[in-house]
Amino acid sequence: MIDTTAQRTFNEVEEQVYHLNERLKLQLLDEVKSVFNSQMTQNNDFNEEKKISTKIYLDQIHQRLFLEQSLITERIKKYFNSQLEEQILPVMKKLNQIHVIINAKFNVEPSLVDTALLQIELNSMLQSLPKQLTKRKIVNPKSQKDIQEHIANQTLELLQDDLNSLRRQLNDYIHEMTQLAEHQFQMLETSIQQQIDELLSFTIDDTLIQQLELKTTQLDNIL
Repeated sequence: MIDTTAQRTFNEVEEQVYHLNERLKLQLLDEVKSVFNSQMTQNNDFNEEKKISTKIYLDQIHQRLFLEQSLITERIKKYFNSQLEEQILPVMKKLNQIHVIINAKFNVEPSLVDTALLQIELNSMLQSLPKQLTKRKIVNPKSQKDIQEHIANQTLELLQDDLNSLRRQLNDYIHEMTQLAEHQFQMLETSIQQQIDELLSFTIDDTLIQQLELKTTQLDNIL
């Protein structure tokens, strides 16, 4: 049950990271367009403007990337718990039929690391800027489009190692949640066994014994 949940969640991590990578292809291009455009030419020192624009760009995408990281982490946590509940539901229904009641609501919570994993250093980004990013070419619509696409593609390339780090962290969370779930299942099994033992044991108190003895005597007299 837990192994199935873990494997499905590992698969979900792959799915989520893949879709994040696909989303970033569009999102990063939008962010690039908002910064690397003809407005850069308003600064007389274009080299300085490239540094300023790159810093603004990184600040913008880092906020977006941290939000994406947080949302995916929350999705994976909820997915794991929902899969656990889905796995145990048929067992719970069978137990209910024999009057064994269990709480199948899970809230397995890993120790979350609140560190931004998707980060690009300013110097790395500056070195990745295309050589054709010049004051003359950035005002030309055709070359501006090429420059923007190049920067977006390079940004995504720079993020690949960090996306792998995110994948590893999410998988670590799954391993931790699996251990926590195993502990919860042990407690659940103990509760189930106790209820079953109570159902199987039939204790008669002294008063009931006396009543039965009286009825037996009365029955003997009648007979």
